[in-house]
Amino acid sequence: MNTDIYESPRSSFKQEIAEKKSRLAYRKSLQRLCFSLVITAIATILLLGVIFGLAFVKGSSMEPSVKEGDLVLFFRFIRPAKGDVVLLHSDNEYIKRIVGMPGDIIDIDEKGDAFVSDMPADGVPELPLSQWKCGIEYPFKLAPDEYFVLGDSRNASIDSRQYGPVPQDNIRGRVIAVLRTKHING
Repeated sequence: MNTDIYESPRSSFKQEIAEKKSRLAYRKSLQRLCFSLVITAIATILLLGVIFGLAFVKGSSMEPSVKEGDLVLFFRFIRPAKGDVVLLHSDNEYIKRIVGMPGDIIDIDEKGDAFVSDMPADGVPELPLSQWKCGIEYPFKLAPDEYFVLGDSRNASIDSRQYGPVPQDNIRGRVIAVLRTKHING
């Protein structure tokens, strides 16, 4: 009898078991991959939707630090500090720098110079009083939940000088990274 042609029932049974084990292993690895993808998607949604956020910059008020069209990553759970670049939300989203903290006294002299708690506000050029928000009597003290914000491009920025102090509830987060999407060489 030719042994090459004849296949014992036992070897065919072993081969069938091996194929079933292989299919089962493939199925388990596919389930693990799907589970990993679902967990990764949930983690990404939580990170970018709850803890961090992304926003595109509109306008040139923060140049040269942050330029129009840049993508910024911001951290939502912050205690704002003087000098932080923050994302603000009211009717639109804005990116500004905090220069006045709760309890600070904001003053503008006759020449248009700005002072924060009797110290000259860094980088705030002289502006005529007509460019500062009407109806505010200077000096004034920021309330416990108010911040005074300015754009880095002071002459091109619409900021607390025009719309007044910003409530803490309007601060969405602190900018922690800037991705240049254009102007890479400029």
